[in-house]
Amino acid sequence: MESIQNPDQYEAIHSEGPTLVIAGPGTGKTYTIIQRVLYLIRDRKVKPEQIMIVTYTVKASKELMTRLTNELSRQGVEINLHEMYIGTFHHICRRLLKEFREYTRLERNFIETDQFEQQYMVYEHLADFEEIPNFELVVQSSYINNRTGEEVTVPPWKRCRTICQYVNRLSEELMKADDMTRSQDEKIRVLGWMMKRYEKLARKKNFLDFTKLQTEAYYILSEKENVRRRVLEKIRYILVDEYQDTNYIQERLVQILGGRERNIFVVGDDDQSIYRFRGATVANILQFQKHFGSSCRVITLHTNYRSGQGIVSFCMRWMAKPDWFSWERMGHLYRYRKGLLESGGGKESVPSVVRITAEEDDRLFEDRVCHFIEELKRKGCISDYNQVALLFDSVKGDTSMRLQYALGKRHIAVYAPRSGHFFERKEVAWFFGCLLYLFSGIRRKLGQDRVMDETEGIRGAYVLFLSMAEDMMKRNEDLKQWIRSMKRKVEREKKLPENLLPLAYKILSFPPFSAFLDKAAAGECNEARNLASITRLISRFDCFTEENHGYGKETLEDVYIFFSRYLRLWYENGVGEYEDEEAYAPPGQVSFLNIHQSKGLEYPVVIVASLHEKPRGEDSLIPRVVEKMTGRRSYEPYSDIRDFDFRRKYYTAFSRAETVLALACCVKKGKQPSPAFQKPLASLPEFDRKGIDFTKLHFRPVEKGHFKPRISFTAQVALYEECPLKYKLSRTYRFAPIRGMALLYGTLVHETIEDIHRAVLSGQKERLTPANVYAWLMADYQALSKAENTWLSKDELEKAFQEVLGYISYRRGDWSMIREAEYPLELVKDEYILNGTIDLLQSGGGKVDIIDFKTGRKPDRKSPLFARYESQLQIYAYLVEEKLKVPVGKLLLYFTGETEEPLLAVEGNPAKVEERMKAFDHTARRILAEDFNHRKKKVNGRLPESCRFCEWKEYCERNGE
Repeated sequence: MESIQNPDQYEAIHSEGPTLVIAGPGTGKTYTIIQRVLYLIRDRKVKPEQIMIVTYTVKASKELMTRLTNELSRQGVEINLHEMYIGTFHHICRRLLKEFREYTRLERNFIETDQFEQQYMVYEHLADFEEIPNFELVVQSSYINNRTGEEVTVPPWKRCRTICQYVNRLSEELMKADDMTRSQDEKIRVLGWMMKRYEKLARKKNFLDFTKLQTEAYYILSEKENVRRRVLEKIRYILVDEYQDTNYIQERLVQILGGRERNIFVVGDDDQSIYRFRGATVANILQFQKHFGSSCRVITLHTNYRSGQGIVSFCMRWMAKPDWFSWERMGHLYRYRKGLLESGGGKESVPSVVRITAEEDDRLFEDRVCHFIEELKRKGCISDYNQVALLFDSVKGDTSMRLQYALGKRHIAVYAPRSGHFFERKEVAWFFGCLLYLFSGIRRKLGQDRVMDETEGIRGAYVLFLSMAEDMMKRNEDLKQWIRSMKRKVEREKKLPENLLPLAYKILSFPPFSAFLDKAAAGECNEARNLASITRLISRFDCFTEENHGYGKETLEDVYIFFSRYLRLWYENGVGEYEDEEAYAPPGQVSFLNIHQSKGLEYPVVIVASLHEKPRGEDSLIPRVVEKMTGRRSYEPYSDIRDFDFRRKYYTAFSRAETVLALACCVKKGKQPSPAFQKPLASLPEFDRKGIDFTKLHFRPVEKGHFKPRISFTAQVALYEECPLKYKLSRTYRFAPIRGMALLYGTLVHETIEDIHRAVLSGQKERLTPANVYAWLMADYQALSKAENTWLSKDELEKAFQEVLGYISYRRGDWSMIREAEYPLELVKDEYILNGTIDLLQSGGGKVDIIDFKTGRKPDRKSPLFARYESQLQIYAYLVEEKLKVPVGKLLLYFTGETEEPLLAVEGNPAKVEERMKAFDHTARRILAEDFNHRKKKVNGRLPESCRFCEWKEYCERNGE
């Protein structure tokens, strides 16, 4: 096989049966996985759809998919990526739940929640949890500070975080709440009732958290024989990256999906197992060979292609300290023997691991760190500050904050998206200040509400927001006048003039916010990124507003809840700033990252600057509960876990370095470095010791990653052709859209027709009765309206029902030609992946007909709308013929609002299709080239009619040409 770099990788790529690849930092694990897939497809003739690839992060899956498709294209191998299972565990579980929805216990159109939303749901119902008898045994409202002897109150938000952590961990351990509530142990009973209340609450709101995604997928695979059989018939080979970071339920999923053939190929490094706090267990990788016995192969990759030999040797010495291999501990292995690891770059001529220290003086220490970075740049060792990263236990700690400030004083930009600065940004303060200014009554009420005391600093923050906004409006008269007029309107009418999100877009249409949007249109703008985050926060707030306000109309009481609860808790929780997955090290900026955030990244220069940290023990409650309930004991001794995890964490930090690793610390009386660091630190030379010349080393420029994007007609090309500016703000900057009743109506009709097709394809045509169809429509409606906080009138619901029944009548009982519904297709191009989902494929005269469903009435054939529909079908025709290798017959549009003749044929001759594909490719390349700085022009001083319902209408009216 061509280009295999070393014997270890070759052996791993060609292995059979269960295989564990121990791949340390920089040993080429992604390369090995890709070459393994190529070997299976090309040499073993395995069908691509028979392979499942699981990654730990979305970024890793994008990188792997890009590199894999590039390799396959170079070798002339065509695959349909939609048929392969590639992604994180959560992505793959989500796909399984979608494919086998009728076997799940979930309601339709569930709302996926992130960590904040899960915690916020619990916060809203904290009183229900506190009613559980002896709740304080598990979740304390206060504790005694051992140092001062004072009682310390635990804020409600932190208690909610504890509840969520316990529920998630127990669910991932596959613990059953009913069994726990019958336990003789009081704490276990409390945890059991906590799980039951949480599950009841999530069902009521139709919320699905990340943990539930996995447990529900496990349920259908373990309990539904038909599902398991169908999945195992399809999947023959499983590859799992970062196996050391998997938890119990993920291990069980892998073992189920491995089936009888057990072609399970896992890659990982036990030395980098650093996610125990998320439920990961290093036992999965350490016991992998034990699970599969003599048939399992363990292969270690020994060559580090990332770091110099000095860094590799230092990392190995660091990991050699604990007694990992003591056979007096019941014969357990706590770390794989790695043997001799070597650098692919050989030994350096100057020290590559140094220290940066100062005694007693924090300012001197900060000066020395800054001097180290400045000298690397001045001497030409590095060409860009983005080649340097500082790593910390927490980027919100004092040392990190002081170093950020020190670099800023020297005009060196800092990239620290998780430092908690979001609410300190001027554009964020201005926006929320303007919003607060509109509601004088709410401001007064906030000043009197004791719930505000739960969050330290929030009152002062709101006062500062108002002050900064008032000062800003002195320089922006139009905004000031508009804000004052809206304020008077609210006071006069005692109601919200419109929902918060449309109101937000009106504020953004004025300077200074519009200037940030202008800058975003022309290039990159961090301020616009933060404004986009604000719109997403406001949009998701709708998930928690009451449903009885009358068709999604928010009230002043909702606004009060937004400020007194929702935004306050975001302030307490912290909002991360924008992180570019491709440009993880922005040009011109020194990166400040926590160690967990740096996992998977690499930098020419790494400075580890949290050397005062000491090993900390993890909460052992859940492992002990699992042991009592199931007999599954913690793999590692509780007494050693904190030391093991500490070594793994800093090994991960040190191994991010390619060329130079610096350990930085201020040594003070009474504040020495952690004992674990004292000897390593003492053995290192100071960076400015005479004779150390870093110019003799090679510092690689940090290259921007390239992830091959998916581009579809409906989601991207049609939007770009409609308005490039809207595309950039909506797709690139991710400003939240304003959804309305028209969108809800169309989605409702479309999804009910999907239900009809699903019943037909599963052989249940007899279920197509008016009663069943109405039940499907209402189930879809309840879930959609809850998710969008938008509602339809009885007349509109009846109209939607009649349109769906009209489709059934049109078919006249003949469903025989239906071949596929909601059929996804993808085509890999050199620079992007063209994809689309076809509503309906049906057989006709030896060919395949394509039908796309549209709500409403037929447009004029000469209208721009029809041209867009025509283009969409022509793209689909191209995809079908290229991927399915079958000729396309008719291209049809079905308009549900038509009562006489709902079908409209579209011309589909090859010349037309080829012409449209050239236009598509031209537009796709403009998108990739980021050609966005143009918008629709005004005609006679007015925007086109198509802009009427756009969220950017006011911005373009005030700022457009």
